[in-house]
Amino acid sequence: MPTYAVGGGSATNFIRACLYGIGSSCKTSFGTRLPEEWGYGIYIAADTTSPRLKSILPADRKRLFVVIPNGDMIRAGDNDPTALNKDEVIHMDWKTEAYNIAQRNWPRWIKEHGVTSGQFKTQDEADAFADGMTPGFVIWDGGTGTGDKLLAENARKNYFSEKGPSTGSPHESLEVGTKWKLPQTGDYLMVGSECLEIIEWNNLQPHHVIMCFQEAIQQTDTVKFRDTLFGPCHVGRAGPRQIPNRFDAILYMSREESDENPEGLLRVQMRQANYHVAGIKTADMAADIPVYRLIEKDPQVTRDFWRWLERLGNPAIEEVEVNVT
Repeated sequence: MPTYAVGGGSATNFIRACLYGIGSSCKTSFGTRLPEEWGYGIYIAADTTSPRLKSILPADRKRLFVVIPNGDMIRAGDNDPTALNKDEVIHMDWKTEAYNIAQRNWPRWIKEHGVTSGQFKTQDEADAFADGMTPGFVIWDGGTGTGDKLLAENARKNYFSEKGPSTGSPHESLEVGTKWKLPQTGDYLMVGSECLEIIEWNNLQPHHVIMCFQEAIQQTDTVKFRDTLFGPCHVGRAGPRQIPNRFDAILYMSREESDENPEGLLRVQMRQANYHVAGIKTADMAADIPVYRLIEKDPQVTRDFWRWLERLGNPAIEEVEVNVT
């Protein structure tokens, strides 16, 4: 017998947001300035420079459990997040690690391993952080960097060809001779599917989820309006059409100075315009969702934006009994 969820199932509103834009468009800053009442959360530093935490306010770092996908995890402020072992980073099995991170029960993991892994000094401290993940949040920064590393891992393992092109390796300890394998067409297709699966698993987390991506263009030879699209990317060119439907909020971030934005403030686009994918899902067709909003530098403005987004997607759910025959 099929199971029917009436009225949306759970009244708990967990945000599923995708932030995308070019580099240095304030995605990380915007995505980590979250309401205080959301408690503590996980920050997955998947991009090359993410572990440096330079885009995150010191006050917000204290609310984050920083995950560096190389098998090691640190808590912001307790250790130096830049002190990585380069050999371990290069040899890490991204295919295993990325899936494990997406599926992990973080509050339970922190309670069981927070002290023994050196992340917390006492069990009480670890328990308090885990209990503070209510509702909690998971920030994945970034999805594009994850795709790039999965692609390199795919090529290194010769999934599709042992005779494909290769390039000189700058790192002597690579156990593949002196060459670094370049990915084949099949690698792109495979990793594209893996990235979508990781998004799906991560979106099952019982917390707010925010994922950051780089901007890409998908364009065909005809170059008509519907054939040109800017959006978030994983690997290859299919991201702008494949990624957005896996989120409830697609927000395009930019900081270009213009007549409407002379100070170069962060511009968050929330509706489709100028070939850029953007939108917010809501049951209220009359909801006042502007095309864009300029975000002032005061962190409280950003926190209020997230509160507005949370309320927008959480209409009152009426509990009714439905007999299905």
